[in-house]
Amino acid sequence: MKQNPNKQYTVGEDSRRFLYALDTFQQFENALLDALQQVYGEEQGERLYLSHNEQFEDVERIVMDYLRIQFTQGMGANAEQVTI
Repeated sequence: MKQNPNKQYTVGEDSRRFLYALDTFQQFENALLDALQQVYGEEQGERLYLSHNEQFEDVERIVMDYLRIQFTQGMGANAEQVTI
């Protein structure tokens, strides 16, 4: 597949909102892991955190599904600059 190195992708306001949601969720995960490790010790806290890994991945997948819509709407338009 031929790639055009001159294409630029700009993140639009709608996409930025979903990226912000992902970033905020990552901050929540980090804070939860830290709290669990402080209260239950490093090993037990990590085990408790990882026991919810499937739910965390489900939440991330939900946000990514919405974000994917924003990304694909502007792609493939053969434009030199695309806002995603």
